[in-house]
Amino acid sequence: MKPKNIFAFFFILMLLMQIQSCNKVQYHIFQSYINTYMEHKDIGVYVTDSGNIQLRGEMREKLYSWRSTGYDKEVFDSLCNANNDISYNKKRDFIAAPEWGLASTLCINGIDIISNTDFDQNHLAGASLNDIVMFISVSPKRYIDSGYIDTHNWETAFPNSFEKEQRLYRFKNYPDRSYYLPIEKLLSEMHQDEIKMTIPEYSLGYLIFQVEPTGAKEHELTITISLCDGSNIEKTLVKVFD
Repeated sequence: MKPKNIFAFFFILMLLMQIQSCNKVQYHIFQSYINTYMEHKDIGVYVTDSGNIQLRGEMREKLYSWRSTGYDKEVFDSLCNANNDISYNKKRDFIAAPEWGLASTLCINGIDIISNTDFDQNHLAGASLNDIVMFISVSPKRYIDSGYIDTHNWETAFPNSFEKEQRLYRFKNYPDRSYYLPIEKLLSEMHQDEIKMTIPEYSLGYLIFQVEPTGAKEHELTITISLCDGSNIEKTLVKVFD
């Protein structure tokens, strides 16, 4: 074999070995169900193609994971402790990285939404619309709080409100979906500390109006998001109702 051919042969062989190592199944005993936290410094609000309002984490700063070291690992451990996610203790397989257990560090205490225009006779300009706006999302919080027992069957109990938002409808195909329970409540009925550990890929959540305005169709909405650390994020957007 010529030297040039020998070099090419070994180059291809090393490349194949590298590809094979990347696809090799690995095992790890995970102490917590959430294995990666994504840190965001802001929340954006957008009207989706389905006409709902998307809450999306923005200004991503860092990822804290079970593989982190030093200070970042301390942050990850503190988040696991704060969420009481410390006794999962399950051996699971993965290839490059786990396909489950990604959550946002953002913790939402409450959301308030108002319009600059009269919505209907019960909701004049500046009045809270929380009793006619539903928040929907998914989170493993209840699964973790139950001691890793409570699950949800998405095949037989898919929430009706989720069918109103195209992006969340695709959650049917998410790995480990049974451990992510639906959040489906009017803003006026939300409890403190209920919106935690939502999945960044599917946004922090969506706001769905339960009724249509009786007057003007175009509304400038102000959304105030109260975070668990006591700070607020205020955003404004224009929504045109059909």
